[in-house]
Amino acid sequence: MHLGTRMHDCLAAARPDTVPDFALPLRVHVRRPRRDDDGWARRCMESLARLSAVRVVESDAEPADLIVDLGAPSPDRARTGFGCWSFVDACGDGWEHLALRAHVECRLALQVQLVASLEGQPPQVLEEGVFRLVPHSLNASRARIRAALSTWPARAIARLLGGSLPAGTRSPLAARSPSGIDTSVLRAAVPLASLRNMVARVMQDAQEAEWCIGVIPRPVHHCLEHFDAREIRWCAPLPDGYLADPFGVQRADGTLLVLAERVLDREGRGTIVRIEIGPDGTCSPPTEVLRLPVHTSYPFIVQHEGATYVVPEIGALGRVQLFRTDPSLKRLEPDRVLLPDFAGSDATLLRWSGRWWMFAGDRRDQDTTKLYVFHAPDLFGPWEPHAMNPVKCDLRSARPAGPPFVHDGELYRPAQDCSRTYGGGVAINRVVRLTPTEFHEETVRVLRPDPAGPWPDGLHTLAGIGDVTLVDGKRHSRSLRRIVAAAARLVRGARERE
Repeated sequence: MHLGTRMHDCLAAARPDTVPDFALPLRVHVRRPRRDDDGWARRCMESLARLSAVRVVESDAEPADLIVDLGAPSPDRARTGFGCWSFVDACGDGWEHLALRAHVECRLALQVQLVASLEGQPPQVLEEGVFRLVPHSLNASRARIRAALSTWPARAIARLLGGSLPAGTRSPLAARSPSGIDTSVLRAAVPLASLRNMVARVMQDAQEAEWCIGVIPRPVHHCLEHFDAREIRWCAPLPDGYLADPFGVQRADGTLLVLAERVLDREGRGTIVRIEIGPDGTCSPPTEVLRLPVHTSYPFIVQHEGATYVVPEIGALGRVQLFRTDPSLKRLEPDRVLLPDFAGSDATLLRWSGRWWMFAGDRRDQDTTKLYVFHAPDLFGPWEPHAMNPVKCDLRSARPAGPPFVHDGELYRPAQDCSRTYGGGVAINRVVRLTPTEFHEETVRVLRPDPAGPWPDGLHTLAGIGDVTLVDGKRHSRSLRRIVAAAARLVRGARERE
């Protein structure tokens, strides 16, 4: 019996004509870590206290139905009705150890799981995510991850009580056995590791990324089972910049009208351009249709009540805004603002189950790791945040990567896999539950570039248009200019956090 079944059986027993062994509110005790410099335990308890079905127990001496342990996991604490919940990594090590070891091992990212341990039953995963680490600062990495983890116990309880936690049937990852490395040895290695990590980060950021758009001559759902990066028909690269983030519409004669981000080498800032791709694969020269004072990209196209709109990324302006366009996509005019105080990254919209939905990253809050959802009765609003925002924390499959699509009655959402590099691949997620209070999706496939092809280092857009699919690809190069700029950016960021 997994945890979700156990909780539902107890709830079913809590009827007036029975004597239940469990009743609401659920008594939850949060065990504090040995060090709590950033108020992690307080934020976790505040998140739990906002649930009407929970009463936070302050003392070890009081009876509890559930223990949330923010320190190292301890099996002997799993004898409450719903066990002991703790945060571990894929090795089974606890929080006090996992970030320290990841920093010393120079990892780019760290996978964390919230695991429930019940007496006499195997551990079960309740929540999991992958976070990008701060290379030069162990404390910054811990603070970044703790900020997200503080809401996980409340999210898991809400999903369990609502019957929407299929992840609870799975066992924790067992990629390798617990490290067993003494903590004092790891701590001694931190200063040298921080310097090494900083150099590695500078070299990574010094990579010059060049993008190009291409066409797969198959519908987007084909990529669920038969994706082959060698099938992509690439447009000619720009001689003075690059193109990325393609979205478009298809004419009756098969011509693709495409909007894309263009970055010119001499400017280094994105604008939106229009391209025509003929049935024979020939591409017209790009024509600029939108230039703003800030970087502009991801021109997501929306059809609504006979009109065509575009929602470009303008996160530097701190808002999500519609632009109206004509059917030929030759001009973009500002329309209404959908979210005035949200710095949306790659805002992606669709109508599903009678409501409009928006998926986006937050430019101010780890936009490659956290997914935010908003919903509205109409495209023009009013837009409301999802009750569980951010609904997902996962570097592998959070940030949007193109329009969601329906296949065999199921909804699929493309997302970026940034676990190796920004835009390294496209994860296709099957959306299992999507309501104003619930969200759950499962990654069914990850699309990778052809390592022997002309654009071997990344894919980060997948946009279906009728019987074809638009993509973009990336290749890397390094330059001294980029190395100097990356080092300066890293030093400046470290000073700002001091």
